[in-house]
Amino acid sequence: MDRRSALKILHLDTSASIHEIKQSYRKLAARYHPDHHAQNPVTAKKAGEKMKELNSAYAWLLDNGGQTDEAVHPAFDHQPSATTTFQRFSLPLLVFLALLVVVIGGFFFFTFSRVENQFEKENKERSTAHVETALFLPHELDNLSHSEIQKLQQGLTALGYEIGGVDGFMGPKTRAGIQAYCADFRVFKPCGSVAAAQNNVQLHATVITHQPEWLKIAQDGQFHTWLTDQEEAEHVHMAIAMMPALELVKLIDQYRFMTFAPSQQQLPTTGVLWQESKPLGSTILTLDAGKARGHHFYLKLIQATTKQDVVYGFVRGGDQWNIALPPGDHQLKIAVGDEWYGKQYLFGPETHILLLDLQGAKLPSLSQQPLDLNTLIQSNQITPTGSVFAF
Repeated sequence: MDRRSALKILHLDTSASIHEIKQSYRKLAARYHPDHHAQNPVTAKKAGEKMKELNSAYAWLLDNGGQTDEAVHPAFDHQPSATTTFQRFSLPLLVFLALLVVVIGGFFFFTFSRVENQFEKENKERSTAHVETALFLPHELDNLSHSEIQKLQQGLTALGYEIGGVDGFMGPKTRAGIQAYCADFRVFKPCGSVAAAQNNVQLHATVITHQPEWLKIAQDGQFHTWLTDQEEAEHVHMAIAMMPALELVKLIDQYRFMTFAPSQQQLPTTGVLWQESKPLGSTILTLDAGKARGHHFYLKLIQATTKQDVVYGFVRGGDQWNIALPPGDHQLKIAVGDEWYGKQYLFGPETHILLLDLQGAKLPSLSQQPLDLNTLIQSNQITPTGSVFAF
């Protein structure tokens, strides 16, 4: 019941005061009291029902807004009491909440069950891999020399495995590190023998210095699907094992570039892209790309001792750039390519990365004539190195 219906029973409108409510109730009660209809059973019954209705409406009004004799604001009529609202909605609300609890509980139970099952599956696979690698480890690892164990430990440390230090001894932590390595890289079949494990640890340790994400990528099923598309499936693991580290780095670059699929960008203009705030030196080195039309160069000058970046620059094919060299020994890191994809992706998977040492004592002689970048990249004077993603 609400105020409007209660007042309607008492034949009143929504502006009725408590005084009017009482007056109307007394008047209607006198009319419908059962004692006045005792001689007619039919009307007595109807009068009794009407009287109950009047009593209920009157009681509700006294309990819900009849505290004063002043007229109640009409807006009150549209606001049912908390008690009435609860009575009206309590049962459906409780049913809804119960169903909600069941649904949410079922969802979390299902989710946690799947996570737990997946966790158990991965543990089982890892344990199986450990058992498989253990077939050669116990009897072959004991025959390694001190220096061979050190080399193995260095590679495992570079890969991030906890082996208790590089001490040349085959302790339990080193064995556990080897087991974990063989399990993590098992898709490449790296542990067919101790010799294979040694070679592969060194390979992957070198790769991870250029590709910090290598361990994660190595365990990526999508990467292996892509890899088998590059090689015949039965030869892919052999190809990886025999591949030089930098060639594998380039292969990973190709995969990551395919995954990110960046858009080609406009070539920067020739010149400085960024340099540290302090002034550079007075020695001028001219970088000449006049003969390298179609090839462009992204360069980074690095302080040899601190490994801090000094200046970034870009040279378009056909242009020259004069760079002011600070005193001291430096390295010039050069990325070469045709299509520019921005500083993060450089020239894409076809980027060639080279490193040139610039010794301070030789700077005066270097500055006397332009450094021909085209001749430089075609010669063996500088070493190819690194990944696009670690430039």
